Amino acid sequence: NLAIAGRVRLRLRAASTASSVDFFGRLCEVTGWLGSTNVCEGMVRLHASERGSGWGGASGQEVTIDLGPVAAEFARGSRLRLHVCSAAHPRWMRNLNCDPALPLGSHTCGEPSTQRVWVDDTASVLELPVDSI
Repeated sequence: NLAIAGRVRLRLRAASTASSVDFFGRLCEVTGWLGSTNVCEGMVRLHASERGSGWGGASGQEVTIDLGPVAAEFARGSRLRLHVCSAAHPRWMRNLNCDPALPLGSHTCGEPSTQRVWVDDTASVLELPVDSI
């Protein structure tokens, strides 16, 4: 069995063509008898430093997403699944990728954007607080 107790964090190296972007992470337990069960999740909203520019640049930027505190034990044979995406509507408020200086109610349409997440070696890491049992 595997036990975790403490804060779960997701460190991503990421970039976006949007001036405002969300990155979302969700940790799930997958079993043959219950399917997929959410364990914890978190989201961060990021804004480019200059209007009209994307976030993270060509080499990306590191961002940490706090997935929250967890105390859970996973049975032998179950698996952990990590979802990483840039939207989780309707669970979390939509981000229309518009100018972050505009008030939320004045956003009238979404802007298309492209997100990139680096997954090579240590570029993006899930930090699990493993507890000995």
